[in-house]
Amino acid sequence: MSKLKFELQPGEEVIDTWALNYIPPNGGKYNGNCTITNKQIVFEALIDYSATAILFKGMWLKPGSLLHIPKEEITGIETKKGFLSKQVKLSLANGEVHTLDRGAMGIDTILDAINKK
Repeated sequence: MSKLKFELQPGEEVIDTWALNYIPPNGGKYNGNCTITNKQIVFEALIDYSATAILFKGMWLKPGSLLHIPKEEITGIETKKGFLSKQVKLSLANGEVHTLDRGAMGIDTILDAINKK
């Protein structure tokens, strides 16, 4: 596993890391690495390849920036499993919905990691 770009909290353990696409609640589509621990989900943005960013350079997350989602803020988990699109949608207490998209790859291990406390 590559070196983490963030400090673990006391008692926090890494479950696994995946390359995936992240779709934030306000739009866009980012490619990067998602690390899930027993306490949080951390997404490291590598590139924004949404049409808006390509046309206007209007990136919400800059390359290398981190998004932290504490697991205790997750109020709902929804999955979408199509042939070329497998997604996990995380609903948060503040009403936001964050989407982890693995394309054609499986999402079951991500779901298991999200549910581990």
